[in-house]
Amino acid sequence: MTNILKIAYFQSEENKSLIVELNGLTYLVRLLLSNFIEVQCNACGCLTNLATSPANKVKIARSGAIPYLIRLANSDDLRVQRNSTGALLNLTHAGMRFFELEPTHRGLPILFFFSFLFFSFLFFSCLAENRALLVENGVLPVFTKLLRSTDQDIQYYCAAALSNLAVDGWSCTVFLIFFFFFFFFFFF
Repeated sequence: MTNILKIAYFQSEENKSLIVELNGLTYLVRLLLSNFIEVQCNACGCLTNLATSPANKVKIARSGAIPYLIRLANSDDLRVQRNSTGALLNLTHAGMRFFELEPTHRGLPILFFFSFLFFSFLFFSCLAENRALLVENGVLPVFTKLLRSTDQDIQYYCAAALSNLAVDGWSCTVFLIFFFFFFFFFFF
């Protein structure tokens, strides 16, 4: 990745975090209740973008947005449906990112490994919380109904989200165990 792309990526992530820190979620959740289609569409679109940041996923889920996003997934307007299902899909993604590590000190890989392991367990537990909130709020019937949508994006978002929701927590555990053994044998 070029330096310009790295800067743009990290600035984008910083902006997403800043929007949430500045209480943007409170206002976006309120906008989901608007009677104006354009406002609903844009609020859902903003939440879709914010939910691409792993740090924001749980915050969005805990903000109370999920029931409103599910309601808007049933909207008569395809743009609102598309943006709300996109936001819901992003809340089901693991969204883990693996950054390049260029250790200059012998102890850094071990530090990286234990940090990765700690944050992986933390992240996967938050992901399980998001998925449970989605299911508890009745997203499964909505997604299965929207699989018959005339819009291919909505079909894709719902199929991908259902696939993510069908993954149980054991697959995350198996991944972490595999990573542990790979790291152990590779570095020791």
